[in-house]
Amino acid sequence: MGRFGSIFGSAIGGALLGLGWQFGAILAMLAVPATLAALAVLLAQRVRTSEPVGQPNTAHQRRAGRCALRAAARL
Repeated sequence: MGRFGSIFGSAIGGALLGLGWQFGAILAMLAVPATLAALAVLLAQRVRTSEPVGQPNTAHQRRAGRCALRAAARL
């Protein structure tokens, strides 16, 4: 993914400059998805911290906790 982005990002940036876009407009366009991603991370962090701590909330998590305890007991 990194090589893909570096190759095509440069090509798309060059094409936009060739079409007459100003450098500031291109940066503003790139800031939109970055800002949305940052907001999504902050929202996910806020939702995660509002969950009760120490209490498994699903059967899967309870089962995973029991498996971890059994594995620790074997050590």
